Amino acid sequence: MRSTDSNLKRYVVTGSSSGIGKALQLRYAEFPEHFGGELIFELNGWRLGSELDYQFDNCMIIHLAHDRSLNFLENTAAFEKLSKNVSAGSIFLSTVSAHSQSKSIYGRSKYFLEQNFLRHGAAVVKSGLICSQKPTAMFKTLTDIVNQLPIIPLPFRGDKLFYLTDEESLVTLIAQLTHASDNLTYRAFSSKGITFKELLKDLAHMQGVKRFFVGLPAPISSLGIAVLSKFLGRLSFSDSLNSLINTLDPHDLLELADCAVNFPPKPHLIKYN
Repeated sequence: MRSTDSNLKRYVVTGSSSGIGKALQLRYAEFPEHFGGELIFELNGWRLGSELDYQFDNCMIIHLAHDRSLNFLENTAAFEKLSKNVSAGSIFLSTVSAHSQSKSIYGRSKYFLEQNFLRHGAAVVKSGLICSQKPTAMFKTLTDIVNQLPIIPLPFRGDKLFYLTDEESLVTLIAQLTHASDNLTYRAFSSKGITFKELLKDLAHMQGVKRFFVGLPAPISSLGIAVLSKFLGRLSFSDSLNSLINTLDPHDLLELADCAVNFPPKPHLIKYN
């Protein structure tokens, strides 16, 4: 039931059907006292690219929603529809893929949103690959690949580093930021990366399967990703792979955030063991 307290902070949560959105909703339902205000998940058929209903005009926003089928300009336009709800106290869930040199639509779009949320005094939370007991999004895709393919090609020989985020810890951080936040960027991913090959080997071990990995050299990998991005760029897996594989140097990556939050280096192992 919605509170009638006019002094209570109210947050509209976009992307409530996503993995992190469902986890946030579950935590809020079980422990509403962990949050510094009322969270509103039911948005009456709202979808990214449309305006929020006038009844939410005085609400802040926890922005989790992202549509990978939208191009950069469409993502820009979608932000304008939400801008009236972006103010100090709002929270934007971003990613390690978001930076000025990103080669993916996803990374460039998220970087644009980061800059705009910060400009409005909101907080930005940068996550890595979100890992949970029930895999969702890209983590589920990688889990399914390991489960289904006996031979797995590894772009750049599998040496590229991934940075991971534990879903429960991420929800805890978002809950804390509803009490008090500022326009800083929070690093919400492990400070120690894991190679793509190590990650897939761990997933295979947890599923009890033996997989063979074929390392692809850099020239072939770059060409393959370029072709996928050109012809399948609007498909989520192609752009996701592009954003994850083309990461920054570890030092530069860790410098992206103002505040560091300690996350375990291998959250997927903690969840599954």
